[in-house]
Amino acid sequence: MKYKTSRSFRSLEQDLRVCLLRKLRRNARANTVSQLRDDIQFFGLDEWRDQKQELKLALVEDAGISLAGFRAKADSYCAHVFDLLGSGPVRLGDHIDWHQDFKSGARWEPKYFKQIKEIELGDASDIKVPWELSRCHHFVSLGIAYWLTEKEKYAAEFVSQCRDWIERNPPYHGVNWHCAMEVAIRAINWIWGYYLFAGSPQFDTQTRAAMACSLATHGEYIWNNLEFDKRVTEGRYVRHNGNHYISDLIGLIYLGLVLPGQDPNRWLRNGLEELDREMQVQVLPDGVHWELSPSYHRLVLELVLPAVILCSRNNIPVPQIIKQKCEAMLEYTKHYLKPDGLCPLVRDADDGRVYHLDDNDYRDHRHLLALGGAFFARGDFLGRAGRFSGEIIWMLGPIGLEKAKRLPVSNSPMTSHDFPEAGFYVLRGPDQAHIFVSCADIGMKGTYGGHAHNDCLSFELGYEGRSFITDCGTYAYSGDPASRNQFRSTASHNTARVDAVEINQFDEDVLFGMHSDAKPKVLEWRKEVDFDLLRAEHFGYTRLLEPVVHQRCFLLDRISKRFQIEDLFEGSGEHLFELFFHFSPGVELAQVADRSFEASVTGVTILLEFSDEGNWNVRLEEGWVSERYGRKRRGWTLVVASRQAVPAGLMTSIQLGVRRNGTSDDRALISEPIAMKESGKPV
Repeated sequence: MKYKTSRSFRSLEQDLRVCLLRKLRRNARANTVSQLRDDIQFFGLDEWRDQKQELKLALVEDAGISLAGFRAKADSYCAHVFDLLGSGPVRLGDHIDWHQDFKSGARWEPKYFKQIKEIELGDASDIKVPWELSRCHHFVSLGIAYWLTEKEKYAAEFVSQCRDWIERNPPYHGVNWHCAMEVAIRAINWIWGYYLFAGSPQFDTQTRAAMACSLATHGEYIWNNLEFDKRVTEGRYVRHNGNHYISDLIGLIYLGLVLPGQDPNRWLRNGLEELDREMQVQVLPDGVHWELSPSYHRLVLELVLPAVILCSRNNIPVPQIIKQKCEAMLEYTKHYLKPDGLCPLVRDADDGRVYHLDDNDYRDHRHLLALGGAFFARGDFLGRAGRFSGEIIWMLGPIGLEKAKRLPVSNSPMTSHDFPEAGFYVLRGPDQAHIFVSCADIGMKGTYGGHAHNDCLSFELGYEGRSFITDCGTYAYSGDPASRNQFRSTASHNTARVDAVEINQFDEDVLFGMHSDAKPKVLEWRKEVDFDLLRAEHFGYTRLLEPVVHQRCFLLDRISKRFQIEDLFEGSGEHLFELFFHFSPGVELAQVADRSFEASVTGVTILLEFSDEGNWNVRLEEGWVSERYGRKRRGWTLVVASRQAVPAGLMTSIQLGVRRNGTSDDRALISEPIAMKESGKPV
């Protein structure tokens, strides 16, 4: 039986909302501020303010940043042209609609934030689009362009957009007040904008006061809507938070530092205390953030490390464990990055950033290694970064930059490394051979798979600076539920599927969540001078009527430059086994024999051979790879399949560095390389 809410209860709800709004107005009046504090050091800005020419020289020569690129980007923002989350350049008109997903056209009405529905399956709306726009990363770009050119048009645009945003996004109303994380990241970028434009006559007293008051409201909102969670684990309540809560705390730390008053002091103090507790939980002993996504690992590090630096510059004590965890996270970053500086496409990646102080690829995380190397005096981090970054220049100032230049840089060859708490393993060989293997659970110690993919025992492989075998990426969240589920499925990873069943179950209507079925277990890890050996298994298919355990062994022979994979399936019954090998966009495939394929890209070739035991057949399929959120490109997929009774097995051998300059007789069995257009059709 359905019950209707009575008129009296509806009135009570309305009265409570009126009382809340009255309280907000009282708080706003009580916390009215006319400006942000001018007695703090906001990173290195004060040191650079009278050294603009030296700043430009450092950005170009030390960080390799294109000043013309920054100006062009700022000019596009002045024209209200944005390229967000795969949209391509889109002009948003004379008046920006801050409440619209301009990719799908969907719009959220500016009603009370708790009445807003975040996800509407099937209408193609993606709430991340208005959120990304209202993070206001472009305020920093406008500010940098202003510093580089001293043209007031950038300040005028900043002031116009800031005042427009405040007018069209009343406190606690609309999509941009729906999530504390978004409020926090916006606050950080607004603070950057405030101090970058502090010397502009366009940034008048009235605008400063409006911005400062709004930032105070940002702090109140975050404080009252912290994304904190506890869950029962092994009979007791434990902290169960992720990057959202870290974002909230960092927002409070920034706001607590730049705003005057007792409330901001409380935000700063409690923010640091809570961050101390959370870093001990969220960062595993091996330095991996426990959501187990390299991209979200980067986001958390990009949140915490600059906040530590900002506090240190202002003589605010930071708990030592936070610094230690940041350094451990950088150690992991140093190892997971490929030789070209890009991170593997492992698990969720939504292009999330805290700020934009450079023009690097979203997947390039070396800016954090550079900043961490300079701050912690780690020459190995600086060596792996390969260059200084905009973060060093802007955050550490000219003095910090000169100190970084005097540090001895270590360029020792990268070696294989294990991260057993997380379940990630990095195998390295000669000629920049780089293999990233996932033996990880769904994240948060197997309790929640919000950003998990079905990638158990999957791997990525690169050689001589080229990506050959890759994870397929993320592509979409709520804007395309079908693609969301496709890209996190077993078939989109370089692992095995049994009877067309997922390794870990997930509800297709629950876009952020996955059951912990696999329970992966590493059986052996050996790192020797000549080879690496990794053997692991998972139990995701033991829930089948006739259970199956999948065991996989990886062997990298550094002498022969050969990478071998042995798959073994044990259990009972007859099953359909499928093994997937996804190739990066641009890789050409040529079949050289019934079970042998050459994969080539820009003059470098590897050879894949599959054993002929067990009636396995090999087929070539078109696939998709998403290297950036909202974008996807065609790539080839090899599927090796067989229906047979267990025990069953397959041996895959990948020879690295194959010559393709044989005579025509030598290549009698070799077909022409298969290239692929962007449309996905062979050419």
